[in-house]
Amino acid sequence: MFEFDKPFPITIPDLPGLKGTVGWAGQGGEPRGNFDSTYKDFGPRVGIAYRLGAKTTLRTGYGIFYLPRIGSTNTTVFGTVGSTLNSSWVPSVDGITLNTPLSNPFPMGLLQPTPSLADRIGIGQSFHADNRSNKANSYTQQWNFSLQRSLWMEVDASASYAGSQGVRLPGAMFFNQVDPSYLKLGTDLNTRVNNPFYGLSSSGVVSTATIARYQMLRPYPAYNSVQSYMQNFASSSYHSMLLQLEKRFAHGYNFMVNYTFSKLMDVGSGRVVNYTAYEPLMQNAYDMKNERSVSAQDIPHRIVVSHTLAIPCWRYGFTRGWNLSGAFTWNKGFPLALTATGSNTYLLNPATRPNSNGRSANLSGRVEDRLLRYFDTSTFSVPPNYTFGNVARTLPDVRSPSRWNDNIALSKTMKLTDRFSFLLRAEAFNLAYTSFFDPPATTLGAGTFGIISSSRNERQIQFAAKILF
Repeated sequence: MFEFDKPFPITIPDLPGLKGTVGWAGQGGEPRGNFDSTYKDFGPRVGIAYRLGAKTTLRTGYGIFYLPRIGSTNTTVFGTVGSTLNSSWVPSVDGITLNTPLSNPFPMGLLQPTPSLADRIGIGQSFHADNRSNKANSYTQQWNFSLQRSLWMEVDASASYAGSQGVRLPGAMFFNQVDPSYLKLGTDLNTRVNNPFYGLSSSGVVSTATIARYQMLRPYPAYNSVQSYMQNFASSSYHSMLLQLEKRFAHGYNFMVNYTFSKLMDVGSGRVVNYTAYEPLMQNAYDMKNERSVSAQDIPHRIVVSHTLAIPCWRYGFTRGWNLSGAFTWNKGFPLALTATGSNTYLLNPATRPNSNGRSANLSGRVEDRLLRYFDTSTFSVPPNYTFGNVARTLPDVRSPSRWNDNIALSKTMKLTDRFSFLLRAEAFNLAYTSFFDPPATTLGAGTFGIISSSRNERQIQFAAKILF
């Protein structure tokens, strides 16, 4: 674990009061867990339903829901420290004769770590470390209000509002960025200065006799990157309207139509899994206000239509008892998150964003006609060194391509005996063979900026037979 407020264990004459060092779980009075315990979580939930006449129902509810705590620190991302040793096991020298049995796999003994203190605390290395003193858990407040009315026969309609507020949500935090107030130093940030840690480490960012001034201006100058994937600092707000029309199953068919109009704002949203390569990195860890934007996971419009139909024209023998079901979905794309190369603030911040000339980069027309220039790339420019870009974490008006998909299934269940039934089923996914275009490249300075180079989601057809008992 990384101890953010603990005094640096080695005296550095030029840096009195230096803080930050590596601690060892379960040793030296340190607890064994990733986080300090919290006992103040209170999650009330309440729901109310009220009937207005014979055909109308009013519902509302509110609740607080806590997220489980997840520690990101593990041996693969924690950093390289000198106390890690591997004692090799040689089971056989010829691949046939057993050399060392499992009862005594290390006949020569286990290698014992004998590193120096400097090696033990990983000077000059990078660390992924949770701040264990962050006692408050992540939680969301959720509320909703809906009005449902029966229209005719088995058809119901409803209109709903749903909202939520995320508090202290987990996100990627970078603890060792240089304070932006030092941008006034300009090129002096690169000046080579004497390294007060020289001789303590043979590798890493402080292994040379001189180092750049910006390294000395870090909150923890003895280390490289210090970051957490799961620091509870982020927030979110979500508001949505849901319209639904439902025909309950009767007379051989049912259907449901849903339309959602929503907006999700947040600080520190995660990546869209299996769609974007990374989560939008923050530009300035010292200014969370300017990190708030439309969430990378925001979908403002979504339509889902589902149905089941007992085919009435097939009534005899094998043609009897077939059902046709399916679902159609369409949704607006996700907002794009841009970064820029060719510029450096020398603050060791996670990412740099482009500058915008103030004109929207959104372009109209079919996606297929814009694969080589999906949005107006001339709107953006690389910011000068020692400055931040003025583009928000995500673009509210430029989104990845919309998606639509239709799946359909034809099935029949035949009774064999009182205990056994036989099911036949044919399914088609992405029946219309619609390509799902991936987002365009979003790094200004790369030759592929604004280009869509891949798509996915082929048509799949499968057949199944199953015996039920």
